[in-house]
Amino acid sequence: MEKRNILVTLECFVHKDGKYLMLHRNADKRIMPGVWMAPGGKREFNEGLFEAARREVLEETGLVIKNLRIKVAANAYMKDIDQEVFFH
Repeated sequence: MEKRNILVTLECFVHKDGKYLMLHRNADKRIMPGVWMAPGGKREFNEGLFEAARREVLEETGLVIKNLRIKVAANAYMKDIDQEVFFH
């Protein structure tokens, strides 16, 4: 069986009063430097998606999220890090 590197990540679109919260990645980041994106990150081993979403938003913004819904799921192969990535 072929060994594959699989990474599960998520982005959390925080919406309030018709506005979305976006964060600006540092220009020195290896992946997607200088890009505006929603808060998010990697899901830890044995961590549920909702638990990971709440943790990532809290870590990156200090906000506590109450209402969560999964809107989209996708996967992609990222050649520069040689990993298959599942986005939620």
